[in-house]
Amino acid sequence: MEELEKILKRNDAESTLILDVLRALTVFGGCLWLSELGDAISRVRLGETGYVFDEKAVLKALKKLSSLGVVSLEEKVRASDKASGEKDFLIRLVSEEARRLLLGDPVINNYYSSIAKQGF
Repeated sequence: MEELEKILKRNDAESTLILDVLRALTVFGGCLWLSELGDAISRVRLGETGYVFDEKAVLKALKKLSSLGVVSLEEKVRASDKASGEKDFLIRLVSEEARRLLLGDPVINNYYSSIAKQGF
């Protein structure tokens, strides 16, 4: 987890995206479809990501997190309006240590605060 801590302390585009992926997974129960990830990040960031969601960069971030043992990726069929469903990647947060690293995260705290203000 030392490598993940270093990544989270950096202030570059790749590290920000990695951190946003972890935030989204943490907030939304530790499991998301790849096709949902952009929207989930936008919601956690309250619509203010400060960058354009780039699928190539996301896949690179996910590969990095997977190589660190933080997430698992599994190609599955997701339910959809098509009878046969749609192929997608299921992303799971498998590291409790990664969750702990996000305790007190200001972006996550802002998200929860906005939800509380809305009365949900």
